Formats: sequence, C-alpha cells, structure tokens
Amino acid sequence: MKVLVVRHGKTDFNVGGKRLGKEDADLNEEGKNEALEIKKELKGNYNILICSPMKRTRQTADIIFPGRDLIINDLIVPYDFGELQGVPFDTPYSKFPNNRVEKHGGKEYLMPNKGESFEEFVTRCKKFIKYLKKNFNEDDKIAVFTHSTFIAVLIALSRSKPWYTYLDKTRGLKGSIEIEI
Repeated sequence: MKVLVVRHGKTDFNVGGKRLGKEDADLNEEGKNEALEIKKELKGNYNILICSPMKRTRQTADIIFPGRDLIINDLIVPYDFGELQGVPFDTPYSKFPNNRVEKHGGKEYLMPNKGESFEEFVTRCKKFIKYLKKNFNEDDKIAVFTHSTFIAVLIALSRSKPWYTYLDKTRGLKGSIEIEI
C-alpha cells in the first residue's frame, strides 16, 4: 500500500536546532507556510488521515486538510529524548558524561537517560506498519502526519534497509514523501 508521509512544519525549537521530541510546540509562521506549500503540491485525495497527537502535527494536518477528521495514533509520536529534551543537536557529547553513546551506520548518537532507546523506537515503528496493514486496504489513500525521526525509520523499514539508514537525512525535512508499505 502507498502511504504519503508528511513531516510537521517548522517550530521555534526546530529553528534553534534543538531536540524537540515530546515537547508539544506550535508551528511558527515558517512552519505554517511550509504546510501551505505542501497543500499546493499535493496531488490526489486522501481518504484517511493519521496523525501524531502532538500540536505541530495536528496543526500541519489542519492546514493541509482543513475540517477533516484525523485518526490520532500514539505510535507515531516523536522520539523521546528524555533529559536531552531541548538540548541543541550540536552540543558536544562531553557535556553529558553520564549518557552513553551508540554507533549506528558509522555515526555516533548520544542516548538519552530516562528517554527512549532506539530499539524501543524501532519496535514502535514496526507496530505502526502492522497497524496500517491490518486496518487499511490497498485502495485507501493514506496520509500520515508525523516527525522526522519516525519518517526516517519508516522509510528505511519500507525499503528493507537497516533502520538507521536515513536518520540524519530527514532532520529538517520539509514536505512529504510517498512510501510503499
């Protein structure tokens, strides 16, 4: 089944290069304009709209599909950065000596204490794929409104690649991508 995956528009956290995660931030003006651009570029009608419960994804969906019902799904919430919430991505790892660092695909990632492990996150992504396959048909036109890390893992899994393949390629992603589930 083909699924359109849409990243929420920009927030002030994104502009600052901070780990946003479970922070429930509103879209800023640039983010609202990004959603309007996606709306202009979309072709076709989508009969099923699935959305993360976060404000930024709901606002994006409402701009693109005003007045439409959204299926809110907790499986597609953002990665939980735990105590690293709000910390800029470019902060040196040495400032967090109590956190472990994991290496995936030749790149190092600072892992949050009291947050989500990559293993837990990938399991959640796989559960969402199963949810789609169980509850929807090939004929359904599905749009999913979610977050960059979730999109990265979803793309990798849909292409039978290692889950970490696209992690750094979707940060700051603007727009949407269609994938085959």
